[in-house]
Amino acid sequence: MKALLLGVLTLSIFPLGSFDDAEGNSTEAELTKSEAMQVLAGYEEALKHTIEVTSDETQNNDYHSIEEMEEYLHNYMSVSMAEGFTDRFFKETNGEVTVIPQDGPMTFNDSEPIDLMQMEEGKYQATQEQNSELSGHVNKTFTLEFDGEDWIIQDMKTERLGE
Repeated sequence: MKALLLGVLTLSIFPLGSFDDAEGNSTEAELTKSEAMQVLAGYEEALKHTIEVTSDETQNNDYHSIEEMEEYLHNYMSVSMAEGFTDRFFKETNGEVTVIPQDGPMTFNDSEPIDLMQMEEGKYQATQEQNSELSGHVNKTFTLEFDGEDWIIQDMKTERLGE
């Protein structure tokens, strides 16, 4: 009983998910399911935007370099993920960025629920089960990390589930 009471007192004095930044200021790094869904929906919208504006059918392409696109994507994902995404799905020719026709990147379905698990301070995993003709029955896991200002996606993995 004393251990349980001590644990409760410890949590009330030192709440999970807050930590000191480089200047010693307390920073909230807790993530709710609702906030995780917003981060993942933002990622999904960013993907749709980049593919839509760089397709051959549009005249609204506002990207003149891969670096411009990567800078935009840094709002939603880590630097290494943005670079990998642009390297795989886009090409730059004569100051114009266009999408390379192929199967798209890993997506998030905002109408399906997620499971959210804290990995460590400022780092969570959001998992979503999806079943479609294109991808089959899979679990998609997104690692979300607080970068000091916003939550961004650090990693994504897909695991095939038994049929």
